[in-house]
Amino acid sequence: MNQQMSAKIIIKPNLFSSLFLEFLKQVLVNFFFFLPLLIIYLIVEFFFELTFQSEAIFLLIGLTLLFSFFKISSRLITLLNTKYVFTPSSIEKQTGIISKSSHSLHYSQITDIELSVELWDRICGVGDLVIHTANDRYSNSVSKHSMILQNVKKPQQLKDSILKKVSPHKDYSHSHYPTHNQQPSHNHHH
Repeated sequence: MNQQMSAKIIIKPNLFSSLFLEFLKQVLVNFFFFLPLLIIYLIVEFFFELTFQSEAIFLLIGLTLLFSFFKISSRLITLLNTKYVFTPSSIEKQTGIISKSSHSLHYSQITDIELSVELWDRICGVGDLVIHTANDRYSNSVSKHSMILQNVKKPQQLKDSILKKVSPHKDYSHSHYPTHNQQPSHNHHH
């Protein structure tokens, strides 16, 4: 996003970073759900001398992966159909397949941008931006007036580009995040 946002720019969430950890978490949850069933099966097999051990293990692995995929498939569909559109005057988040929705913020409405980059996000080079407006300034949570840009590539660079568009005249001295030219203040009390 080095270039000025003079034309319409469209960004989509990074699917791999969004879904890989979620998939692994679902695999673990589903594995521990199906593990007791496998243990019961192996006990019954031992006492009744059945010979389906390898099939039972493959069934456990197959069911675990299948249920894990189904659990994240709705998130996959949502992310595949999400895009962030940057125009010279606003940011628009568009979602949906059949029923489409759109949330837009004019740059003049933006009061602050939070950057969230967890360890996995850093490895993948992505992060989330939570864009705040004056309407949600006093709320401790993300309100309907905020906008979350999930799993965007080069999040710090994108944040800087948005802040440049917000207004070169806005004062960010009370913001948690310094602009590109502003140095963070270091108040030391001795």
